[in-house]
Amino acid sequence: FQSSALALVIGGGMIAFATAWALRELFPDVTVVLSTTEPGQRELAASFGVAEVFAPPGPDPVTRASHFLRTRRLAPTVGGPFLAKGFHAVYDCVGSAPSMETALAVTAARGRLVLVGALRRGDLWESTAVPELRVQAARAAAHVAAALGEARS
Repeated sequence: FQSSALALVIGGGMIAFATAWALRELFPDVTVVLSTTEPGQRELAASFGVAEVFAPPGPDPVTRASHFLRTRRLAPTVGGPFLAKGFHAVYDCVGSAPSMETALAVTAARGRLVLVGALRRGDLWESTAVPELRVQAARAAAHVAAALGEARS
């Protein structure tokens, strides 16, 4: 991270707070922001060194991020809103479809989007595709092993 980097942590559970704490400890010059659905977590987030908390009441996280970053919230004809300039790094500690949509909308061009924690089956393409890829890889490996065995005979 550069000293002026901005990081957003999405979530309000243990994983999100551990991620926020780790970012503050490892990169003290990085501004860490937390987006949660629980308004009562502001004080806890402040104790972890979080600079800002996006929580109800108030606008949606993408609009809140646009205000915090002082950038435009763009609304295309197709698809959801996104920011003209976003966070350098976004850590999605929820793993749901809505949190992933928010993460994609607020990550800067060439920024980092990190999924932290367990993925939920069916919510994200990785959690659905990875098991199928493992099956295909196992089949391909068996085919190659059988072909090598035949070639050696």
